[in-house]
Amino acid sequence: MGQICTFFGHRFLIGFTKEHKQKLKELILDLINNHDVDTFWVSNYGEFDDVTRQIVFEIKKTINPNINICLVRSYNFGNTEMQKDEKEWLEHIYDHVFTPLETIESPPRFAITRRNKFMAENCDFMICFVRNPLGGAYKAMRRAQNCGKTVFNLFEDTDNVLPKVRNYRNSNK
Repeated sequence: MGQICTFFGHRFLIGFTKEHKQKLKELILDLINNHDVDTFWVSNYGEFDDVTRQIVFEIKKTINPNINICLVRSYNFGNTEMQKDEKEWLEHIYDHVFTPLETIESPPRFAITRRNKFMAENCDFMICFVRNPLGGAYKAMRRAQNCGKTVFNLFEDTDNVLPKVRNYRNSNK
C-alpha cells in the first residue's frame, strides 16, 4: 500500500481561481508520480471538497485508474431504507466508504471534528485551501503540521491579494 493524501478547505471557496485548480491538479499528479500516493481521502461538506473530489475522479478516469478514492464520513449509515440506498449508491462511486471508529463512538455533535482529527493524524500528505485561522479546516491543517505530515496550503502557495480574516480571539481590540 502506498501513501495517503487528504484534503481540507473552507466550506466556501472565496478566492479560489483557475490557477489554484491547475496547481491542485499538478500537485495531485506529482504526489501520485513521485511520492507513492495511491489513496485519496475525500469528504463531502463544502466547495473545496467538491473540487478536489472532481479532480481526483478525473485523474482516475483519464490518467491513472489504479488510485483509490475513499469517502471518509463523519456519521455512520443508519438503517432506514433511504440510508441503505445512499450507502449502496456511494459504494458504487467510491473505491471505499468508511466512518472512523473514533467518530462512530463519539456524540454526533463532535463527529465532524473527530473525523477531521482522524484524517489529519492518519494521512501522509494534506492539501489545503485555508485562508484564515478559523474553523475546522484550519484546525485540521495545524494538527497535520503538528503531527509532522507534509502539508500544502494552496492559498499560501500563490500570490493572493485577498485579505486574511482577522483572528479576533488573539486581538487586544
